[in-house]
Amino acid sequence: MKLDQASPSKVDLVLVLGDFIVHGLSSQKPETNNWPQMKPLISDQLKYLKTKFPQAVILCTTGNNDAVYYYQAPPNEEVKKLFYGDLYEMWFSGADAPKPNQDYPGLQGVKDTMMDGGYFRWDNIGGSDKHSVICLNTIYYHRLNQFDEETASRQLIWLETQLSQAPAGSKFILMMHIFPGLFYLDKIEYFWKVPSLKEFNRIISENSEKVLFITGAHIHFADIRAPIMQSGGPDPKAVFLITPSVSPIFKNNPGYSIIDLDSTTGKVTDFHWRYLDLNNFITNKADVKMTTVKPMVEFKMDLNDYKSVRRMDDYMLIDDQMYLNFMRKRTGESVLLKDIGLIVPKSSEGFLQGEAVKKVNLVQKQGIMCSRVFLEMESFNKCNEETRDWK
Repeated sequence: MKLDQASPSKVDLVLVLGDFIVHGLSSQKPETNNWPQMKPLISDQLKYLKTKFPQAVILCTTGNNDAVYYYQAPPNEEVKKLFYGDLYEMWFSGADAPKPNQDYPGLQGVKDTMMDGGYFRWDNIGGSDKHSVICLNTIYYHRLNQFDEETASRQLIWLETQLSQAPAGSKFILMMHIFPGLFYLDKIEYFWKVPSLKEFNRIISENSEKVLFITGAHIHFADIRAPIMQSGGPDPKAVFLITPSVSPIFKNNPGYSIIDLDSTTGKVTDFHWRYLDLNNFITNKADVKMTTVKPMVEFKMDLNDYKSVRRMDDYMLIDDQMYLNFMRKRTGESVLLKDIGLIVPKSSEGFLQGEAVKKVNLVQKQGIMCSRVFLEMESFNKCNEETRDWK
């Protein structure tokens, strides 16, 4: 189903990948709890989505800015019960929760895992008994989290059980906020603790035929990856679809993703990013408009085949214009690329209009490509050392 061509009332599923809350409200001080101010903000956004997609299942996950304590899992049972209990009520069982969510026959199972750690499974996506969503709470695995290793381990054991024991032909979408991997603009950042990353990678690798794709957010920019762990880990053989943010806090144009799946096979038949051209409105006082990017068409990718995504990476390594076009598209034509020195365009206006650039910042390209291709720092560092002669 295409949102551009059909009523939102026909949307089957909406995935909200976390960070409902504005930056800075999640407490960074143990003596301060801002949850009473945060909770209604989440509730109001969900109510708004419910009015726009009245017949859709709306599944949510928590981001680092939604946590009671910034980047932290609940530090004790009292906070855990409060936080996950409120989320469960807002998302699934309360009077203001989306009606299709309230009517789900497997709600007790959802409640059990939600109350354990904010994770759950949702079956019968698009009316197919073979297609499911697994929602993971990946705050537990972020390198800054200091709490509750037991729940973190239990969630991964649960994930492996869901995948390994699923009947042949079962297909899963894995949704999360902080996806496993790296991010580079002007410096490198890694997300997951290494032991959790290796265990997750093993689970996905051993069940890759059941994983449709992994979708996440967190970095505010769209991306498509099929990363590997070169340092002693198995190949996950999975496509990562990272959705853009609706917040323009990092000068990215606000955006979202639309995915069409074949109801029989679960394969991606269409995929695009939709952006509000906010940069152009602010800079040039142009009319506000939405733009559409179709990566499967523009970059000739098959999102059902991780090898196709890796071939695109190979092409971008040697083709600067393709690399710059992808960077331009994944940020929604954002002027951020100029601001951080990623490229040296003839003019900012020319850049926004797709004008050829004078040169590529090879240091930036090196870091960005190494961070997209690999999952962990050891492989990134090796890649960074070996690719200094990229042309």
